[in-house]
Amino acid sequence: MCDFLSKSLQKTRSIFKSKPPYPPAWPLQDEQHPKPQMNAQEQCPIFAKLSAELRVMVYEAVLIDSSRYLHICTNRRSKRERRGRRAVRSNAHFWCIEQDSPFPTWQHAGCYGEWLEPTPHYSTVHTRPITTTDDKILSLLITCRRVYSETLRILYSGNTFHFRGGPGLVAFTSSVSPSLWMSIRHVHISTQHLYSAPPWILNEWPPENPDTWATCCQKLQELPNLQSLTFDMTLKWREKLRACQLNYGLEAALLPLLGINAKSFIVEVDMSPSQEVRDALGHVNFVLVVKERPRTHPLYHHSPILDIGDYN
Repeated sequence: MCDFLSKSLQKTRSIFKSKPPYPPAWPLQDEQHPKPQMNAQEQCPIFAKLSAELRVMVYEAVLIDSSRYLHICTNRRSKRERRGRRAVRSNAHFWCIEQDSPFPTWQHAGCYGEWLEPTPHYSTVHTRPITTTDDKILSLLITCRRVYSETLRILYSGNTFHFRGGPGLVAFTSSVSPSLWMSIRHVHISTQHLYSAPPWILNEWPPENPDTWATCCQKLQELPNLQSLTFDMTLKWREKLRACQLNYGLEAALLPLLGINAKSFIVEVDMSPSQEVRDALGHVNFVLVVKERPRTHPLYHHSPILDIGDYN
């Protein structure tokens, strides 16, 4: 009897100690792990009665919304959360609720969970540390492994991903597999450039750090099927900037874009480039649009430093 209980206990322990045959994040890390075996799910009506073409139409209707941006927000964990066991992904998504806002897209305070709290002496900008959403966009993906494998790239290829400057894009690329990153076809980036960014600006934003901006543009060059790419850039962030300062900042912002290829490539700036800037750029592969948006959302009137880098 004791031998039987001992063997049963050892078997139970071995089951709990054994590792699953596939990673829980598959296929998010599909280059690092083998593809697990999947049940054909032939008893499921969606596979038994619908052709692959019809299934794709269903997936696109559920997962894609071409009328608004899919914001990629960076989650910022506290030191206590970092020491604990709570699993928090470095990035989260949030469907845009301010698509008609006249301000630059990076100033969508409602989407990014930022608000101004006035006090008797000064006002403080508050930011939600963790982005959560109840849009159920991932509900379809987690129904079964086969649906997950069929729908994930549709989610990435069909929506317009909006990134808040170079740090937001660079942090996102480090959280997904290269194949998923290269599935993206529509990108929108909203950012702010200074004529001379201090070299110590690394994980603080705005403005863009030159090194991070160069890395961001290199990542965009990797996308093989980029259909639409749009930038909206703020350069006239302060009154009384000299023309030479503005043109220097514009040239530094636009030069790294020359190696990017997209079927539709639009760069919106808030100032007209000088002839010197045009000569420095030469032939460009994008459409330059001059559009002056309202200067600054009241929340960002004093150009606060926003922690949007990857702090995980």
